Amino acid sequence: MQSTGFDSASERSMMDHMNADHADSNLMYVKVYGNLWSATAARLVTLDKEGMDLEVTVPDGTQRLRLTFDHRLQDEADAQRTLVAMSRHAQAVITQRLHSALRHPERAHATARGQANVTIRSSRRLGCNPRR
Repeated sequence: MQSTGFDSASERSMMDHMNADHADSNLMYVKVYGNLWSATAARLVTLDKEGMDLEVTVPDGTQRLRLTFDHRLQDEADAQRTLVAMSRHAQAVITQRLHSALRHPERAHATARGQANVTIRSSRRLGCNPRR
């Protein structure tokens, strides 16, 4: 049976990198894939081959959110490709949402509270799409 985790040194290295250098991506993940649009900060606390757990700051405190990947990550390189694709897709969703709100302020969506567990669908060709 294959382990669902990376070795502890790899996991720590990837999490430290994401938290230090890509805090903006962590926040975009929880907003777009976790549907926590009110989040103000997010920190990666675990990363395994099935998904990631983030500690999320919202107006009324903090909560933990699990985001699962649509495929089992093969290795650190696959993790990097997947996280970059997710970040690019999340940025596009946020940009589209902002443009839509500017064009149609009457249709602006109310802040949504997210789910505790969200599956992320990724495609190397098209970016990532959350499972609905």
